[in-house]
Amino acid sequence: MRLANVVRNSNQISNPAEMAFKYLRLLFFFAFSLLLFIEFSPFHFTELINGTGVKINRILIRLCYAYIGSFIFYYLVVYIKRKHDTDNIEGFVSKSISLMYFNYRMLIYALQKGQSDKKVFPTDEHLKEIFEYTNPNTDAPLAMGVSIRQADWFDFFDYIYDKHHNYLLKLESLMPHLSTDLIRILTKSDFKTHKSTTYSWYKVYQKTHNKPIKSLSFTFDAFKGYRDAIKELYDYHEKVHGDINKPFQKP
Repeated sequence: MRLANVVRNSNQISNPAEMAFKYLRLLFFFAFSLLLFIEFSPFHFTELINGTGVKINRILIRLCYAYIGSFIFYYLVVYIKRKHDTDNIEGFVSKSISLMYFNYRMLIYALQKGQSDKKVFPTDEHLKEIFEYTNPNTDAPLAMGVSIRQADWFDFFDYIYDKHHNYLLKLESLMPHLSTDLIRILTKSDFKTHKSTTYSWYKVYQKTHNKPIKSLSFTFDAFKGYRDAIKELYDYHEKVHGDINKPFQKP
């Protein structure tokens, strides 16, 4: 339990707001120490011109008081509220990452079909073999629409990527409260543009040219990026929030 708290606290430093506050706090201690030194010691700065030493002391004292007052105001009005907001959304962030992971896992398990050695993060070689032997026009394990029609693999990939993008948008709305590590991973995992231009084009192409596409190889490179981003999200969750199944377990 203590180890998990240490890991969580160490990760918070990578949050941009936490990093900024860390330096502001150091500057506060410096200003406070300098103020005490000037006020309670007989030291005066060397006078380059008569009377300048006292004036330099007076200016530094005013600057220290101004900064200390500003820091206290920032801490009470801005930082504490933002810290509470960040703590409050921790559960939501954890659950959103878990949903993105399980959404991906649903697709990768479906692609591996009846294989007994299903892996959540298969190697490039294994993944390439799966994509080469999967016909995108065949039935996928998904029913769609009001009429409950059987989806093909084009539809299934659309469905998975749309859900992924929706989870991504929710997390992006909380961007000021997220760590830089998580922001970097989320940026890499946005495949909405690629999906909309690739799957739509290929589906229209095979209909207009009467040339059915017989393999999912065309999406192999894009899916590798998706897999790698989800793997990074998984590792991030395990490091910061713990077990990725935790948000869905009964308290």
